[in-house]
Amino acid sequence: MKKYDAIVFDVGDTLIRFAPDYAEIFGDRIARLGHFADAPRRRAIAKAVHAAVGEQVRREQRGERRATDEELLRRMDEGALAALVGQPTAGQLAELDALCGVPLPAQRRVVIDGVPQLLARLG
Repeated sequence: MKKYDAIVFDVGDTLIRFAPDYAEIFGDRIARLGHFADAPRRRAIAKAVHAAVGEQVRREQRGERRATDEELLRRMDEGALAALVGQPTAGQLAELDALCGVPLPAQRRVVIDGVPQLLARLG
């Protein structure tokens, strides 16, 4: 039986991150509507987008139907907008229709700087 000295788990943004991340993707999407965000507000956008995904997961766990890709993307856009403006007005929510059909960019996995060196030291 092989003995392991260590097992490393990546629970998200620990060893690997996605690029572009949700902050960049949805910050750019909302900027198309004229709402611009600095770095702290982009972090709020990312948190809101992750919350929208998490809420859909919880709905499915309760036995509710799976959202279509378009429905989930709309909820993610709504969360991003709310992170910038607070409670969006009906007019602001209607602006999101302009994002329908705008595809999300492909994401790639990127090893976070310094991780290979740290793992080499552990090995």
